[in-house]
Amino acid sequence: ALSGSGDDPQMGCAVRLWNLDSGSCERILEGHSGPVTSVALNGIWALSGSTDGTLRLWELATKIWKPNLYFQPIAGSPCVRTFNGHVGVVNSVAVTPDGRWVLSGGNDKTLRLWEVATGWCVRTFEGHTGPVTSVALNGDWALSGGNDNTLRLWRVATGCCVRTFEGHTGPVTSVALTIDGHWALS
Repeated sequence: ALSGSGDDPQMGCAVRLWNLDSGSCERILEGHSGPVTSVALNGIWALSGSTDGTLRLWELATKIWKPNLYFQPIAGSPCVRTFNGHVGVVNSVAVTPDGRWVLSGGNDKTLRLWEVATGWCVRTFEGHTGPVTSVALNGDWALSGGNDNTLRLWRVATGCCVRTFEGHTGPVTSVALTIDGHWALS
């Protein structure tokens, strides 16, 4: 499990990796200068977004899944990539199951698709009229929810919004998308 916060006076704005069997904190991932607003985990990478306007990608491959009785959380675990490009707060992050792509949504009313290998923003999705509060990504499709009370379904390959879902009477705070792209939940 992965969690993010901005409320730890000793560790600052940290991402924590938790062992579900023992309930112990396995790693503390530091680097954000503002509270962590969103996290995602796919088994290869941990991903975090923050009020500092950045996303950070953390490697999980080293010594995580083998806790011992004398384990102490490792502070300052390596951040392998920082993604910069949003203007303001990053509200939501997602990573594809294969770990090749990262998606983020922010107060700047955009979604951004990032290539993990290069760190480049390869596509910016525009269309929401308010902050993007939640994103989901399955590789072919991206789903976003926003303060404009809508969900939007995007074709990742073209960046086109193919459908806008209306019906919420308030901001959409969380979205999910099935791997096959047939169902969305908000």
